[in-house]
Amino acid sequence: MNRHKGFSLIELIVVMSIVAVLGTTLVLNFRSSATNTAARHQVAFTVSSDLRRAQSMAVSGSGHQGTPACGFGLHYVSPTRYQIFAHILGGASCGMKTYQPGDPIIETKNIQNSAMSFKESFADVYFELPYAKAYLGGDSDPSQAPVTIEIVVTGEVAGTVLSVHQSGKIDVTN
Repeated sequence: MNRHKGFSLIELIVVMSIVAVLGTTLVLNFRSSATNTAARHQVAFTVSSDLRRAQSMAVSGSGHQGTPACGFGLHYVSPTRYQIFAHILGGASCGMKTYQPGDPIIETKNIQNSAMSFKESFADVYFELPYAKAYLGGDSDPSQAPVTIEIVVTGEVAGTVLSVHQSGKIDVTN
């Protein structure tokens, strides 16, 4: 009878292999999750920057290609594309507070990361000159809920949310 106490070399190697495999899996999953979060935040901050750009153009009284404007906004085009648009002073769309076909497009933006997209379409966000009064989906009612723009990894349920409030405040939350 062998009365040695302790573990055999084989038992130690098997346990160490199992711990190594589990550790590697955990690290890879954590790294993937952190990468997705960072990528979502990068897209969210780009969209937020473009919202602030439209807001700044409205506050500064900018025009579009030398023509006076009455406002600027963001318009959803597809799950990976949106546009910054202008309403030209004196044009038919000046009374409208949403994108209208024929409005000048300042820039069309694509989400650069192919794994990211907007979870769903969002209402137009429009800032009217001269004080950048915000219109969400064409409405300026102060009791209106904020417009939410959610960026997700394609196929996932939860993502990073931008909230645009009637006051013009823009929040980014995980």
